[in-house]
Amino acid sequence: MSKDDLIIGDLHFGLEYKGIDFNERISERMSDVFESIKKEPVDKIIFLGDLVHIAALSIDTFYFVIYWVKKLKKYSNVIYLIQGNHDGKLSRNDEKTLFELMDIIFDYEKGIMFFIDLKIIKVNKKLRFLFIPFIERLMLEKLNIKDSPQKYIEDKLKKKLKKIPKDKSIIVFSHLNFLGAKDGGGTELPVHNDLFIPQFLLKDKRVKKVFNGHVHSPQELGKLIVPGSLETLRYGEGIKRFFIRVNYEN
Repeated sequence: MSKDDLIIGDLHFGLEYKGIDFNERISERMSDVFESIKKEPVDKIIFLGDLVHIAALSIDTFYFVIYWVKKLKKYSNVIYLIQGNHDGKLSRNDEKTLFELMDIIFDYEKGIMFFIDLKIIKVNKKLRFLFIPFIERLMLEKLNIKDSPQKYIEDKLKKKLKKIPKDKSIIVFSHLNFLGAKDGGGTELPVHNDLFIPQFLLKDKRVKKVFNGHVHSPQELGKLIVPGSLETLRYGEGIKRFFIRVNYEN
């Protein structure tokens, strides 16, 4: 029997509210994650983006992120980290994003992978993982791409999906908005001026599940599952669930 995978929603380390630093609180909640996998180790851990809340990282915030990635790695085989819209912003003092800095710190350590662009991973003969990070316009400018982030994602998705045989199954991990997303009060979130999951992806019969970050309120809409975020101050979520165990064979 295969081990479960663990999927973690937005953490927002570095969050401050009315002068109060929430790093310690977020770290305490991460202890719940640690205790869960210490009792029952997992195969893979997937972070769905927005590990941090602000672009200008403090030393404390950066420490917490590095600390928990290293600690959780001891009880998993692989850690995948998807860039969120907060992670991809430049800090005030550097031209490197959080993930670029983490790449340097971990020096491409085996079993820890960062995704700042779309990527397909072969899990086994039948299963593929598709990672869709939040694409910042600045990144496209660096690559000399003139398209909008939404058009870039859709065009690249279509090309990648063509490469996956029809008899394979796909699990998607993303950090995008989506049609029908709701906040903690039940109000539908607008998708204009935000990157969103294209409908052709959700309609693809090979796609079995889509685990999505970015939207803070935990919810399920068809094959789309949102674990939720620890950030509970703005949208009224008040959530307890921000990480879930899954087994794709069940």
